[in-house]
Amino acid sequence: MTTAPVLTFNVDDGPEHPNLHASHQTLKDLLQPSYWQALCPWLHCGDAALLGRLRALQLPQRRLADLKQQVDTAGVAQVSSQELPWFVEPTALAAAVVSLIRYGWPPSLLVMYDEAWALIQQGSGLMADATGGNRVNMDILAWWAAAAASPVTQVCPIKYNVQCLF
Repeated sequence: MTTAPVLTFNVDDGPEHPNLHASHQTLKDLLQPSYWQALCPWLHCGDAALLGRLRALQLPQRRLADLKQQVDTAGVAQVSSQELPWFVEPTALAAAVVSLIRYGWPPSLLVMYDEAWALIQQGSGLMADATGGNRVNMDILAWWAAAAASPVTQVCPIKYNVQCLF
């Protein structure tokens, strides 16, 4: 499991390496896994061996039937964190969102990291089992809900022309 660094920074801090800020990058830089690795060195980019160790989330059939019933009756289902042995420590992804913001990038660029895709793959399998075959549709977004004292406001990406907190 990928572990998270201890967060000793927040979104209001300037980047540790200002030369890596989004405003200093070219398209060529953005195509280099090493660039993204430098922003979040605790995560991986294009590491086939890491993804080869990924295992599906397995819940007992009785529990899956319960989840499916919840979805069918209420439209949602709830699973406790103790039931889900994620391949990725969620705090590692949360720390990556903070780092991306500090370097001038929207949180949705979390998809540059293998761990985000591992989480999506595991979640997709669980969703398929609990809903009778539905899969993640790849409309992937990541968000940052800033504290009221210092929100970072930007226009939402691509489809939406509204103000959002990142």
